[in-house]
Amino acid sequence: MSILPSSSHLEIKSFYAAQDSLAFHDACSIRYNVFVVEQGFSPDNEFDKIDETCVHLLAYQVSPAWGAGRSVPVGTLRVHQVLDSAVAKIGRVAVMKPHRNQGIARQLLSVAEDVARSMGLTQCILHSQLEKRAVYEKFGYRLMEDAQDQQHFNENLVSYDGIGTADLEDRRGQFLEEGVWHVKMYKDIL
Repeated sequence: MSILPSSSHLEIKSFYAAQDSLAFHDACSIRYNVFVVEQGFSPDNEFDKIDETCVHLLAYQVSPAWGAGRSVPVGTLRVHQVLDSAVAKIGRVAVMKPHRNQGIARQLLSVAEDVARSMGLTQCILHSQLEKRAVYEKFGYRLMEDAQDQQHFNENLVSYDGIGTADLEDRRGQFLEEGVWHVKMYKDIL
């Protein structure tokens, strides 16, 4: 685990892939390292057309001890509006292993929720790996596990077409994707 200087801080940049190819490269590198190298997911499914149109967030760790203009990309996620709805989908949340448990994911999610609000959206959804569920619950996300939750979600969504690439639906909102159990989660961001 890397110990960062106490004077270091986090800067989060928002961008579209076409606007900032260097930042997009950094975000893709983090995703590749976390999801493909570390977790064993297929690289064929990691990057898709959503990357071309969504807002990407990239967290940089910055420290004066590293010299002027030096920063290290440490985390990323993407956020986009789901079809023609009041719902934002947050996905591809990834933090490099040496930088976990430092509040980076929390800060990225907070900025993503602000981005969604600025787009006039009122709810965020995400698909969490089942083992990471408690992390998102700490940030106010709830399982979309019962009919009432699904009805609330559907009220915010004009038409739902599966949102994601789930291979198999199971009980209580759990689904299998690339051999890993996931859950659907949501948070109202009014």
